[in-house]
Amino acid sequence: MAILERNEDDRAKRFAIENEVKIDLHKMVYYAAYYQGALMAAKELMPYAKWNAKGDDRVYRDAELALITQSKRTMELFMDGTPIRYRNHERDKKGKLTKCEAYFYKEQRIIQEVT
Repeated sequence: MAILERNEDDRAKRFAIENEVKIDLHKMVYYAAYYQGALMAAKELMPYAKWNAKGDDRVYRDAELALITQSKRTMELFMDGTPIRYRNHERDKKGKLTKCEAYFYKEQRIIQEVT
């Protein structure tokens, strides 16, 4: 039974595990620094109010951070300024937002000539 990988990172991990690929420590340090720098940049790009968020804003901020740190590709999309939206909102019995999911979106416009 074949395991379906979600993205390029998963395929690379699977290949490395199956073929016992040796890890280059220099590359690992490079990617660790890349992610650390990207997280610091994300902190700078997000408004100060988001980092001290309370209530619903905190749930949205946590969803954004989960999305951004998911993979290298999502970090690049965030750094490029791709817009973010939210879906799958979950609320408790009192109506307070407890969980949601963030995702990137891309607008596409279709221009059709009408005669």
